[in-house]
Amino acid sequence: MSEHVPALPLDLDPLIAEAKQRARRRRLLLAACLLAAAAAASSAAVALRSSARPLAPAVAPPTCHSAQLRLALTSGGVAGGTVGDAFTFANTSNAVCMLSGWPRVRLMSRNGRLVTLQPHDLIASGYSLKHPPPIPRVRLAPGGTVQWLLMAEDSPRPGHGCSTAQKLLVVPPGEDKAIAVVATVPFCGPRYFWTFPIGRLH
Repeated sequence: MSEHVPALPLDLDPLIAEAKQRARRRRLLLAACLLAAAAAASSAAVALRSSARPLAPAVAPPTCHSAQLRLALTSGGVAGGTVGDAFTFANTSNAVCMLSGWPRVRLMSRNGRLVTLQPHDLIASGYSLKHPPPIPRVRLAPGGTVQWLLMAEDSPRPGHGCSTAQKLLVVPPGEDKAIAVVATVPFCGPRYFWTFPIGRLH
């Protein structure tokens, strides 16, 4: 005898079909969620790599050219047998530029002879040799100014004055062309001068 298996009622077929559709929708939803998560992870990885890239260093302005600068004597004084003159560099161009270090200096005597000075380059006054201060790096905007100090001994021996010069030819750091400035400066010899770097007056 064969066992009789009753057939499913006809009204159950729609339920089975609906269950299959729900299962298919769940699979599609799960796949969509996985794709969305993968896309989000990929975007996060790209953003992380981008943020991990080193930032490009700030580009420093170029060195000031002599043609961009005007030099003028702004103040002066005498103390303890030493003449100190403060000069001002002014940026007359429309571009930002940088000045740093000690200018090279020549002076013109009254008879027109040019003498190259060999000043004692000072970093600052009253500093430790083991921990000298940094040399100023002066960023000159258009129209900006910065001071520079030149000192000269006016008489190495009491009662024996030195000759004087009426003009200085100053070459900015990193440049070859000199800027002329009218200034009365004692000249006792090329080594009787002291100067601070541009931007430091003490």
